[in-house]
Parts: sequence; C-alpha cells; structure tokens
Amino acid sequence: MRVLCCGAVLVLGACLPAVAADVNFSGTLTGVCTLGLSTPGILGLAADGSLSSTAGVPAILTVLSVGTNTLTINPPVWVSPSPNYVAGDETFEVAYAGLAGLGLADQVMTDTVTTRTVNTLPLSLLTMNAKATNSLGFADGSYSMKVVVTCS
Repeated sequence: MRVLCCGAVLVLGACLPAVAADVNFSGTLTGVCTLGLSTPGILGLAADGSLSSTAGVPAILTVLSVGTNTLTINPPVWVSPSPNYVAGDETFEVAYAGLAGLGLADQVMTDTVTTRTVNTLPLSLLTMNAKATNSLGFADGSYSMKVVVTCS
C-alpha cells in the first residue's frame, strides 16, 4: 500500500503546474568620479636643466567615471623645494596621456589649467609628468611638487 501511495504522490507532483516568481533589480546611478594615485612620480634633473619626472618616473593616476564628469588638471606647484633652492624666473608645467578610456586625453607640457570631459568609463589610467624650470638652476637637496587634479 505504501508503494501505491508513493507512486500516487509522484504522479500528482508531475501533474502540478509550474510556479513562476519575478526577480526584480533596480538601481540609480549618479555622476561619480573617483581618482586614485597608483604610482607617485619621481623627479630627476633633465638634460635641459629642468627638474622633471621625464628624467625620473611619471606618476600614474587611476580614473573611474560614471556619467559625464570634468577632469581638471592644474600645473604643478612646490610642496617643498630644497632648503638651498633660490627661485629665479620659474615655470611649472604638466603633461599627461590617457590610456584605456582616456586615450584621447593627451596633453603636451603646458603651464595652464586644462580640462577634459570624461563620460562613463571603466577604471582607466592617466600617466602624468611634471616639470619645473628655474633661471637660477637647482641647488642640491630634496624637492617635492604636486599637481592638483579634480574630477567633478
């Protein structure tokens, strides 16, 4: 009798209609831009007498953008020049080249603020170089400068 009952349950189970369930997803994206320094730059004395990361190591900045954002890159400024440094006529310049989603963001050395519009793009890299020239040259010691980059 038990075998007959089990068989009846199996037959009834095969005859029941399929059950459906909705699985919903939702989300809201807002304009977001994230910047992160993945490699700091290193300055060196270039053949033309300038202090430059082209004679050292360029910095690499990561950029992640959702929506349309504006990337603003300022020329470098001193964080701390050598204590022996004497400022003459100074010029500060920045250059950058985009990789991946920023492939069109190439900028030769400039001493002005530049902007680039970036749309939604996956994590991308921006290779940056900084350069300082001084009519009086550079004394020995440690130098540090920064380039302020904003994304809004």
